[in-house]
Amino acid sequence: MKTEIVKAADNRRESLAMLIATILIIAVCGSIIAKRQRDDSVQVIQETQISVFKELNTYEQGTYNDLLTAAAEIEMMIHDNKDEGAPIEWPSVEYLVQEYIPPFVKDTAWEARGALEWSRRVVQTGTASNKSICAFFGSPSNSEESGSFLLLLFGDHKGKEQMQIWYNRKTGLEFPKSFKANSLGFSGWLKAVPYTGGEELKKLNRS
Repeated sequence: MKTEIVKAADNRRESLAMLIATILIIAVCGSIIAKRQRDDSVQVIQETQISVFKELNTYEQGTYNDLLTAAAEIEMMIHDNKDEGAPIEWPSVEYLVQEYIPPFVKDTAWEARGALEWSRRVVQTGTASNKSICAFFGSPSNSEESGSFLLLLFGDHKGKEQMQIWYNRKTGLEFPKSFKANSLGFSGWLKAVPYTGGEELKKLNRS
């Protein structure tokens, strides 16, 4: 019978190896956490803007979210039915109601959120027939639940926002005569921005 003596590992080397392994684990975990951390950088709200999630009530936030979805639906309608270079055929309020697209359809949510009455106006913005702005103006029947809303959709305006949502605390307003930012601001309209921090802005970009 052969007996083999196994020498014990060097305690110093073993401790060093454990230390290196621990440092590597901490470094890897730290990098993962850093990548997953929320960006809580504060977005500056301008005087001509209003923060949706901070300053609008629950009913108004619901209307805002519906307008975001409606804008995407309308964009898909235009894209699917438009021939290149042809004038844009913007959907009417009546058509959006028939398609059951909130916030235009008069359902229980519409009633709870102030029963906004919607109207539409299309303005040509250039010599080309396919350059236009489509505006949907919502005036609340119940001023205690909601202010007024304005959805602007920009057709074939390259290098510019394709959609804007504006809000006015006042009720009983008429359809704005001009859709320029300065004119809207002078009339008490505030551009609705969907964030109070970096994460909310990312949510919008992903939608």
